[in-house]
Amino acid sequence: MSGTLLEVRDLTVRYGAARGALPAVDRVSFDLAEGETLGLVGESGCGKSTLARALVGLAPIAAGTIRFAGIDVRSARGESLRTLRRSIQLVFQDPYGSLDPRQRVGAIVAEGIEIHRLARAEAVRERVARQLVRVGLSPDCADRWPHELSGGQRQRVGIARALAVEPRLLLCDEAVAALDVSIRGGILDLLLDLRERDGLAYLFISHDLAEVAAMSRRIAVMQLGELVEIGPARELLAAPRHPLTRAMLASAAVARGEAPAAPPLTGEPPSPSAPPSGCRFHPRCPLARPDCSRDAPPERATADGWRWRCVE
Repeated sequence: MSGTLLEVRDLTVRYGAARGALPAVDRVSFDLAEGETLGLVGESGCGKSTLARALVGLAPIAAGTIRFAGIDVRSARGESLRTLRRSIQLVFQDPYGSLDPRQRVGAIVAEGIEIHRLARAEAVRERVARQLVRVGLSPDCADRWPHELSGGQRQRVGIARALAVEPRLLLCDEAVAALDVSIRGGILDLLLDLRERDGLAYLFISHDLAEVAAMSRRIAVMQLGELVEIGPARELLAAPRHPLTRAMLASAAVARGEAPAAPPLTGEPPSPSAPPSGCRFHPRCPLARPDCSRDAPPERATADGWRWRCVE
């Protein structure tokens, strides 16, 4: 890894009118280095996908800054904006809904190449063929329709489409969640190979801690729009500092039939439209104190950049 590729500071996304706005992402800050994978985990509805969409301009940003390779994403125009659109690509969760059923695979992969004028005529077809081979598909797939492919093949097409414009960062939003368990490992291996071979950086979003552990060098944990913990993957999984992270790991252990090291998650998460006061995890936290319902927890940090929000 080299220098910082992506800098996010106090990113806030709200939906709805000002007084009743839904804080989908609330003052989120993190960095991502060249060639690094940051895993992002959290319960359904916590804002993970909204965060990814905000990074590519698909969600309304209320406040905060995003800088990619020194470019201010929010104010980018003209050639800077074209560069950003090439450099940051999103791999969607649904391999069925994310591909246009009216286009053949070759046209789907070629679209970005043609928009960004990276090749013309015969060179486009050659480039499409190389991308299909790169993701483990035959060049003959270019002539097939999406409905003729399996779920795993469709997701490989989605990855080829993203790679075709030579990105530096892939935002993988639950990229294997909709696939059969037997298929997921192949897609994860492909992503790992692309990272090692081409130096790609990833924001890898998943609810599956095992997937995140296999992919990530650092892990961030999200709760109702906030990042509550972010740190080195191996150390964080071995000794998490935030009660939510401990509870998620305990729930994963129970699902595997193992004895949990902490109380697992219980109950339903609060509504994002009415987050609890103080610490947003306090209604379900086994370590909650009376002041946790009143005061927002301070952010604590170690010298190596491990950060968490808790009074512990």
